[in-house]
Order: sequence, then structure tokens, then C-alpha cells
Amino acid sequence: MKARLTAVVACLALTACAGPDTVRHSPGQQKADLVIGVLPIIDVAPVYIADERGLFRKEGLNVKIEVLGGGADALPRLIGKSMDISFGNYLTWFNAQAGGLADLKVVADGYHTGKGTHRIVAAKDSPIRSLADLSGRKIAVNALNSVPSLLVRRAAEGAGVKLDDKRDFVAVPFPEMIPALENKRVDAAFLGEPFAGVAAGKGMTTVGEIPAGFPVAGYAATAAFVKDNPGTVAAFQRAMAAGARLAADRVALGEILPTYVKGLGPAAGDLAIGTYPQAADAATLQGVSDAMARLGYFGGRQPVKAADLITPAR
Repeated sequence: MKARLTAVVACLALTACAGPDTVRHSPGQQKADLVIGVLPIIDVAPVYIADERGLFRKEGLNVKIEVLGGGADALPRLIGKSMDISFGNYLTWFNAQAGGLADLKVVADGYHTGKGTHRIVAAKDSPIRSLADLSGRKIAVNALNSVPSLLVRRAAEGAGVKLDDKRDFVAVPFPEMIPALENKRVDAAFLGEPFAGVAAGKGMTTVGEIPAGFPVAGYAATAAFVKDNPGTVAAFQRAMAAGARLAADRVALGEILPTYVKGLGPAAGDLAIGTYPQAADAATLQGVSDAMARLGYFGGRQPVKAADLITPAR
């Protein structure tokens, strides 16, 4: 039987509680109220676990989790200061930095691919059987010029197929991708869990799998926010590291996912899950920048150096 998540005992005032779970301000903490942007996907489980288990409050943080309408909402919210820290894909963060749209810092790593977590899929009766068959096909991704298109292009490159973002990809929301395949609106689709598992259950063809260990997304703040609130950022990092450790437990993960990912239900325990790193690693994230540069995602601008963007945990 799955263990139930430990109930969080909320303190009414930061100084009114005692004992090992005392809510406290961290040394040097500048800001206690924190707005964190997320998407309602598997990737952000550590945020919800940290909130549910009271890990943010133990670090003296009063966290408000805001669900973004889409990944494109994160950057303007950070720049406009209506959000302090946001989850987002690395291609967005790195492109914003390279293009001078914002001065950003990665304050926590988020999610890396795992075995079977992200697949390129074709309809059951499709003539597409391998990555080599993707040339000239219409491929669905949830957002153009994003990590999904980068991952598909990187995989196809290994099969000798060169894809182009403008020519070969079409934006389709994840929930609409399987119907789009069935109705022949697209020839192939990039699917993450839980949609990849649904497609497999329908007998659809897995054209290719994305290798494990590729960084998909992380949490960013503006450089100004990090400079002005180093203690707050450190408290956030500690709570997130603890949440990431707990997310490695499939029982805890299976409990939390259905609370914010719609439609999962009991299937949550059977999903292919990637990894939730406890800290950002410069060498690993540099691989994202290198892939972006090789495939032209910086558009002639100077590629970012991942080490310059990371705020080390402390």
C-alpha cells in the first residue's frame, strides 16, 4: 500500500512555533514571500513536494505557486517582477540571455530526460518506422523553436536526417497530439509522459526515443533578483534540493503527481520518469548550449556559457 504523504502543519506566525520543524528565516534572507511559476507537468514535482511537505516554510519562505498558461509566459513575468522564480526550458533561458532580452540566473536544475520519458511517435498505420523516415514529414511539437524541436532534430541528426524548425515542425498542444496523429494532421509527434504511454497503449509506433540524461528545464530568476536576495535564493535552493531527493521516491512521486497533473489517476505510478537533479551542473548544462549552437538556435549570436548563468547552491 502506498504511504500517504505526511501532512503539513502550517504555523500561523513565523516566530510562534517551536521544535525541529520550526519555520525560520534563513541567515541573510531578504525576502520571505516568493512567487514561483510552474507548468502543470511531471517535471515540476519537486516544487509541489517541497510545498506539501513544508520544506519551503522550514526555510522561512512563504511560497505562492502560480501555474503559467504556457512556457512563453515565464520570461515577461520575471522581467516585470510579478514572479520571482520560474520553471522554464533551457532553450528559452539561454536564448533570452544570448539575445539580451533578460539577464538571467539558473537557480536550480529542474528535469532531465530518462529512459522512455520522451519519444517520437507515428500513427499505427504510418509508413514512418524510424528516424530516417522523418525527412519531409510534418512533426508536432508543443512549441516551436523549443527544447522539443531541439531534441527531435538532435535525434534525427544521428540518423542522417537534417530537420528545419520553420519547415518541418508544427505547434500542437500535448493533449491534441494523439488525435492529430490519428486524423493525419501530422505525420509524427514528440511526446513526453503521460502522453507517450497513452500512444504506446494505442499501438502507435515509437520512431525514436530521446536518450536519458539530457537537461530539459530548470528554474531561473533575474540576475538582479539573485543579487538583491542571495539568502532567499539559497533558502529556495535548499528546499528544492530536498524536494528533488524526495521526488526520487516513486511512492512520494506517485502520490503528488495526480494532485496537479490532470487525468493521471492511478497511472501515475507506472509512468516513465526522468531525473530531478538536486543542483545545476555547469558541464551538463553546457551540453544544451553546445547543441543549440550546432543546430543554429542562437541565430549567429554568441552562445551562452552555462557556468556564467548558474547561481551555485549554498
